[in-house]
Amino acid sequence: MNITISKPQTEEINRVKEVTEKAYKEPYHENSLITQFKETDDLKEKFINSEIGIIVAYVDGIIVGSSRYKIKETGEIYLFKLAVLKEFRKIGIAAKLLSAIEEETKKLKRSIIKLDCAQEKFLPPFYEKHGYIIDEIREHGDHHDVYMSKKI
Repeated sequence: MNITISKPQTEEINRVKEVTEKAYKEPYHENSLITQFKETDDLKEKFINSEIGIIVAYVDGIIVGSSRYKIKETGEIYLFKLAVLKEFRKIGIAAKLLSAIEEETKKLKRSIIKLDCAQEKFLPPFYEKHGYIIDEIREHGDHHDVYMSKKI
């Protein structure tokens, strides 16, 4: 299995959308929260206009995971929509995507990455393992949003 991480080509954005939608429908942990997610139609436009960055994971040349980031008005990098197809989880792809975003943060001469995730998806321990700290937890309807950050 050959895993590579890079930025996608513009013509691959539809595959990024498909992978993200499918990955979000299948929880990472048994009995965890499944949040409703519908991909927006303007993803390709935002990518082309550099409003967001996208990093993808390929296995044998096929996109199986991705993550996105953008520069917030505060200058911090905001990491969002980290997703890996179920059949490719637990082999280090999410960690490689996270590492690639951290490298991109350095290239952009930024020093803080922020993210949020649902506590009920049991994802905070994954991010903590990679050096992220919990800044705040807020109740949000049927779940709790966990706001995390990491200094790069």
